[in-house]
Amino acid sequence: MRVTRVTDNLVSPQEGSFSVRVTNGAVRVTGWTLHLTSTNPDVAKIKASGTPLIIFREGGSSSDPVVPSGTTAETMYAFFGGDSTGDEPDSVLEAGEVRDFRFTYKAIAAGAGTFEAHIHGTVDVESLFPRGRGTDGEADVEVKEDSPN
Repeated sequence: MRVTRVTDNLVSPQEGSFSVRVTNGAVRVTGWTLHLTSTNPDVAKIKASGTPLIIFREGGSSSDPVVPSGTTAETMYAFFGGDSTGDEPDSVLEAGEVRDFRFTYKAIAAGAGTFEAHIHGTVDVESLFPRGRGTDGEADVEVKEDSPN
């Protein structure tokens, strides 16, 4: 996970943006969300700029309230709606998949802060321990009768 390309040198109430690159490892992750945080909300807050494929919520559950577009907050969760349309981004991160996002923030007051991002999701156990995707190993054995000595 990398947070980069932060628009700098703003004054309140200007808006800027920052990039988040999600690089998945060797496992498939389902139902994932991106948790965004401003470490100093007195300086800068993340702005919900919802699209049909990115829905911002107050918490990490799909039943948590939606953050209305244009609202600023210290933390929010990005949910991805491509599942229903077959578009990207969707709620599945395949092994090795890389996704890039750009988010908006609003300058509140002079000072310094940091934007942080991490994912929440479920490791797809079937992809870790696949069943039925190959053949069972087998080897013949022969046991001989005991010979009299």
